[in-house]
Amino acid sequence: YVPLPDATQWDIVSKAVPAPRAVFQALIVQAAQAPLLHSDDTPMKVLSLMAERKRAEADGVKPGAKAINTSGIVAELHGRKMVLFFTGHAHAGQNLAKVLTHRAKELEPPMQMCDALACNLTSEFATVLCNCLSHGRRQFVDVLEHFPKECSHVIEVLAGVYAEDAHCRAEKLSPEQRLAHHQASSAAPMQGLHQWINEQFAQRQVEPNSGLGQALRYMLKHWSELTLFLRKAGAPVGDRLRGRNV
Repeated sequence: YVPLPDATQWDIVSKAVPAPRAVFQALIVQAAQAPLLHSDDTPMKVLSLMAERKRAEADGVKPGAKAINTSGIVAELHGRKMVLFFTGHAHAGQNLAKVLTHRAKELEPPMQMCDALACNLTSEFATVLCNCLSHGRRQFVDVLEHFPKECSHVIEVLAGVYAEDAHCRAEKLSPEQRLAHHQASSAAPMQGLHQWINEQFAQRQVEPNSGLGQALRYMLKHWSELTLFLRKAGAPVGDRLRGRNV
């Protein structure tokens, strides 16, 4: 153990920064070419950014952005996974745009797995949006105690879908084979669930503003994005960035 002044430690680290930055930039370029990207935000505290915001507010200047986030972007390309982290005032959609700036022009828009928050989206680049089915499921888990019969029904249907997806992974099916498997095994239960949800509102079996009603309305509003795995090869069921695909 050799004690070093903090200034000396900083000097050593700062001299070594160019190499990892170059590697990080190369990973960004590679990630931009992926057919599928997962993105999400988590709140972060950065003392220097918080101090800048405090000084600006003290000077009567309204900060352009108050929130501080760490955006995680996971790209899957050629069987390999790249995980990128960006910390600052930018949200996940803005950081995703920074990545997609490097996407080859001849490639079709990538699939983007995220939750339904608008801050995950980027207006600069087109993506094929898919939402995490587990985000929808969690809303029913949260109100299961108050609506056990209805929530259990939804959870059981979704459990079947996840079981089929686990089977696909265990058998190492190709994206096209996995799509065909889900269309054969998961499409009918999901169509039945969609019909059942609509019937709950049509028959006035649920109060729209109740916890159950909100969970059901979330599913209906984002149904197309939640069920992309039934229409497009390679579309995930859940968000691997948070480990919720099982």
